[in-house]
Amino acid sequence: MALSAERRQRILDAATDVFCQSGFGRASMDAVARGAGVSKATLYNHFASKDVLFQAVVEQVSGRFIAGIDTPGRKDQPIRQSLEEIGREFLAMLLDARNLAAVRLIIGEVQGNPEVGQKFYHAGPEKALKALEAFFVSRREAGEWTASDPQRSARDYVAVLRGNLFWRALLGLPVDSTTVERHVRQAVSLFLRAHGVEG
Repeated sequence: MALSAERRQRILDAATDVFCQSGFGRASMDAVARGAGVSKATLYNHFASKDVLFQAVVEQVSGRFIAGIDTPGRKDQPIRQSLEEIGREFLAMLLDARNLAAVRLIIGEVQGNPEVGQKFYHAGPEKALKALEAFFVSRREAGEWTASDPQRSARDYVAVLRGNLFWRALLGLPVDSTTVERHVRQAVSLFLRAHGVEG
């Protein structure tokens, strides 16, 4: 039987909480099932293992960002406007309290279990970079972006967006919305100037 969208979301929310509270190694499928209000059999019917469930949690986070990049109508926007909107969505995802807790979890787990870090990277950051790369490819095909390496453009943009905000948030230091907005605008201006675009 197919899993309803509502029940799937309950499971993913419960899994995120359990992973962040207990760590990947100590998290149990029993705890996730209890938190989601489903039977353990139902959980395993749709997520065959803890690894599969963890990947689904990470893909949900990255999926929100990827969907934001692919928003209909964005192709008709000036590139500066598109990059600013993408930047706000990226930082909203990156600085979200639950997502930061997940990153702290990964950092804590990766020394003893390197595969956790690899799975996180492939399911999350790597997919987001590929979505950004596709954005720059489409803008280059439209004649609005002249840099020859869209992959490098994607990496550079993510790096300038993260700036010091990510580390501040990761370490529990305050980051307010005014600071984020100012940072996005400055990051986009810096990025465009570095690529010879005034957009």
